[in-house]
Amino acid sequence: MFNGFTDKTFEFFMALRFNNNREFFYDNHDWYMESVRRPLIALAAELGDEIKNTDENLELRPERNVSRINRDLRFSRDKSPYRDWMWISFYDSADRYGSIGFYADISAEHVGWGVGIYDENRALMDAHRKRLSGHAPEFISLIDGLGSDFGVNLSSRKRMQIPEALPEKVKKWYPLRSFDISNATRDIKLMTSPELADVIKRDYARLSAVYKWFAARKAEII
Repeated sequence: MFNGFTDKTFEFFMALRFNNNREFFYDNHDWYMESVRRPLIALAAELGDEIKNTDENLELRPERNVSRINRDLRFSRDKSPYRDWMWISFYDSADRYGSIGFYADISAEHVGWGVGIYDENRALMDAHRKRLSGHAPEFISLIDGLGSDFGVNLSSRKRMQIPEALPEKVKKWYPLRSFDISNATRDIKLMTSPELADVIKRDYARLSAVYKWFAARKAEII
């Protein structure tokens, strides 16, 4: 059961930010496990109950939903061995980064959550563009249904021609490479409360229409 994060959760990330080395991490491994990893696994297990209502075929094993804290240093100029933030992700195990999924992330200052596609999947986005061209009102309806509570971050192809016939409201959604729609909190009272899981689950339910739009496009890829 997720009982909320604690002050020690956020203190760990702050301490790691200033002591990003293996000696500090090994000396404080119990702090990490007790205050960071175990609560994240508990939160992933609870959020998974809502994810099942949207797509029970996503990866739903909590230990696999939670990221590793170790950084991949092979192609990075920054050789700090650990991230000072972590995340939970619910994804298609066949295409973890190129398909739409839900996520939540945590750092020393905040907890965020949302839905999106991390890497470009050209075939999926081409299917999205084809559907959008013929069913723009459907997409407008689901975007309008989100209200103004969420932040929207779009990564787009710069030179793609956008059909003039498309309604102005969806033109920015046509040349997509990737995107995320997110919410976040810095309220320590909420972040250290079991209520955090309920808030995220309610937003996942609201974002499910966006997920289903893009997930349905997979079946249309030829």
